[in-house]
Amino acid sequence: MSEAQARWIALESNPLVMNEKATRVVPESAYYRGADVYFLKQVISNACGAIAVTHALANNVKELGVGGKMGEFLQKSKEMTPQERGEALAASEEIASVHKDVGEKGQTDHKEYTKVDYHFVCYTSIGGTLFELDGARPAPISHGPTTRETFTRDAARVIQETFVQVYPGVIDTSLLTLGPAPEDEDSELKPRTAEATSENVAELVGMGFTEEQARHALQASCNSVPIAVNYLLG
Repeated sequence: MSEAQARWIALESNPLVMNEKATRVVPESAYYRGADVYFLKQVISNACGAIAVTHALANNVKELGVGGKMGEFLQKSKEMTPQERGEALAASEEIASVHKDVGEKGQTDHKEYTKVDYHFVCYTSIGGTLFELDGARPAPISHGPTTRETFTRDAARVIQETFVQVYPGVIDTSLLTLGPAPEDEDSELKPRTAEATSENVAELVGMGFTEEQARHALQASCNSVPIAVNYLLG
């Protein structure tokens, strides 16, 4: 084993281990502990996807029209601490049942992947601030101001700086977006121009991509900036 390998041992997929590392490498000043952000801790393994979705829904209830079992859980856990919320989510048989049912509908045989090396993190805008919500960390991380118009660009910049630039050559990063259904049910079926517009190219260049990368991704995504960003980071 090389000296570098000895220093960089594999971390166990354990919330307690990840939480301690996050606490020791991120300065306390970076964390936000305001009550206006709904945050919960990950207390069980392999639940980061459920935690990320919960964070996205909980902090966009009005925008996404959250109801049903999740709406009930969010209301019941509103006054809980992040630790208590995490424990309540882990103990919720109703949400766990939905989670299992949805998980079995994917293309992956979940029985073969009881331990995974990937992790889900939620980025969302709350009160005009871009937040990183990661249940393995002690609290939300504020990444500064953002707007509805600049959110995609601001989030992409943070992801570039936090992951892509730190781990060059690693292609395991991907993005999923969560939002309300289009008001026009046929809007997603309407054809879009495949030509990359100068405005969208400039927006991607502003995120840190080269002009060549921007044009190629926009042409491959029918000139959609969010899809182009996912294409470039995926």
